[in-house]
Amino acid sequence: MEPIVSIVMPAYNAGAYIEEAIHSVLTQTFTDWELIIVDDGSKDNTAEVVAEHLADKRIQYIKQENRGASSSRNVGIRQSKGRYIAFFDADDVWLPDKLTKQMAIFKKYPATGVCSTGFYGISPEGEVLYTRPREEYYGNVTSHFFLKECPADMSSAVLPREVIEKVGLLDETLPYAMDFDLWLRISLRYPFYCISEPLFCYRQGQSSISSRNSDARSDLLLQVIIPRFLKEYGGSKYVQWHHIMHFKSDNYKWRADGRNIWSSSVYWYLRALSCNPVNYQAWIGLASRILPKVFYNYLKQISQTRFGNTKGNG
Repeated sequence: MEPIVSIVMPAYNAGAYIEEAIHSVLTQTFTDWELIIVDDGSKDNTAEVVAEHLADKRIQYIKQENRGASSSRNVGIRQSKGRYIAFFDADDVWLPDKLTKQMAIFKKYPATGVCSTGFYGISPEGEVLYTRPREEYYGNVTSHFFLKECPADMSSAVLPREVIEKVGLLDETLPYAMDFDLWLRISLRYPFYCISEPLFCYRQGQSSISSRNSDARSDLLLQVIIPRFLKEYGGSKYVQWHHIMHFKSDNYKWRADGRNIWSSSVYWYLRALSCNPVNYQAWIGLASRILPKVFYNYLKQISQTRFGNTKGNG
C-alpha cells in the first residue's frame, strides 16, 4: 500500500544534524509516511548516519552528485509515491504532532494547496532562540508575499501531489529563493492554510545564507522572480503597484540592516523609504545611524508602543 505522505529531505554534509531530523520523523504521531533522503554529494558522514536507519523500509536513501537543493528535492518528488509531499531540511527538527495536525487541515479544507506552520528558531546546538508563530489564515495569500511575510517555510510545508503536478517542480535554474518562486506559482491556483502554532524548529546558522548571498537573493527576487511572476505567470492580475513598492522597501531595509559601513546602510535605508515612506522600521534603522543614542532609544520606544513588534519576511 502506498504511503499517504512522502517526506522529501535533501542533505548536503548534514552528518552533524541529520540523526536528530530522522528521529523527529520516526517519532511523528502520524505514521503513514515514507522518508526519501537525497544526498547531494555529501563529503562527510551523512551516508553512514543514514545507513543506521535503512532497516526501516519507510526510509529510502538516494545519492547523487552535487547539483543543489532544488535538484535534490525534485529527485525526491519524482521518486515519491504519497498523495501528499512534505518538505524537510536535514538540519531542522519536527515536533511530534506536526504531520497529524497538518493532515487534519487537509481533511477539513481539502482544497488547500499548501499547509504551513509556525516555528521555533534554534541555535546549532539546539537551544531555542525565539518563537515565530504565524497568523492563522486560510485563503489566497498572493498579496501576503508582498505586504506581510512569506506564508510558508520549506521544513513546514505539506502539499498535495496534484498541486506539484499542475504548477510544476522547483526551478533548478534559480540559485536562491526557489521556494518563494514555487509558493508564488501555487498561490495563483490554490488557497494556503497557515497554522499559527510552531510545529518545527529551524536551525539558525546552517541553512541560513550569508549577507552577501542575501543581497544576491534579493536581487534575484526583484529582477527575475517577481517580474516573471507578474508577466509570464499572470500575477499582475492579483498584485498591484503598491504591493511591489512595499516589497522593495522591505528588501532594501533588510539590506541596510546588514551593512556595517555607515554610508552604505544610510543609502539603503533611504532607498527603502523612497519606495515606502511609511516604512517605520526603515525610519528606525535610519535613526539608529544618524541620531544620538538617547534620541534613537526614545524614538524606538515610541514606535514599539505605537506599532508593536512586527515579523520579517521568512
